[in-house]
Amino acid sequence: MKLLIISVCMKRIKIYITWYLLASLFAGCEIYANKVEGRIDHVTSEYIGKLDLQNRVVKMNSGGGEVDSASEIAKLFLNSNVKLMIQKECLSACAEYLIPASSEVHFSRHSLVGFHWSPLMNFTQLKAHGADLSYCELESVNTQKELLENKQLNSLFWKKVENKLILKSLKVLPKLNACPWKVREFENHMWLPTSQQLRELWGLKFTGSVCADNFKRCARRVDRRWKKGTRIVIGDDVHVSRGE
Repeated sequence: MKLLIISVCMKRIKIYITWYLLASLFAGCEIYANKVEGRIDHVTSEYIGKLDLQNRVVKMNSGGGEVDSASEIAKLFLNSNVKLMIQKECLSACAEYLIPASSEVHFSRHSLVGFHWSPLMNFTQLKAHGADLSYCELESVNTQKELLENKQLNSLFWKKVENKLILKSLKVLPKLNACPWKVREFENHMWLPTSQQLRELWGLKFTGSVCADNFKRCARRVDRRWKKGTRIVIGDDVHVSRGE
């Protein structure tokens, strides 16, 4: 039963606060659900920081955004026992940080759940190439490690992502008194794992289903979501977006 809708328009993001009856998805009866849509940035983290998240459901629809902001939101989620419901999509920073930070996860409407690079991948690749990391900001890397450990997820999942994306080249460019820069090229843009892959390769526990569970249906969504020519791995197979 929908009792109240408050719409708040903000920079690049819409945030809705709504009452929903979600007993069929999560334990409990009437649960106050915070719905967040759009790019994750400092506006998002500041707003979410003002909400009462304790034991609440957050309905998320995000294509990703700023890693530092996602890291801050993840800490809020982790300390508040947040239950996360993914609606249309949770990509990049959303998947890397908010999913493992949540006590329970539900994917609705065959959600697009996708991964490409991550701070942990960046750090490990730079370290493997002998880069001087003494000037690098590692808070987002450490937060990601803590989230994976807390959720008992595979800390080497980033390697699975790298294998799916197929790293073609990586060049490290040293910078004076600064974190080194990297020039990197992948053959594929993003990996959309199946439910089975999320469970077996990442160790994630969740309810619902994801887009990649049905290749043909997911390929049509990829065509609508990404520009023509973008290479997206759906499960184990590559689909090149038609850009429809």
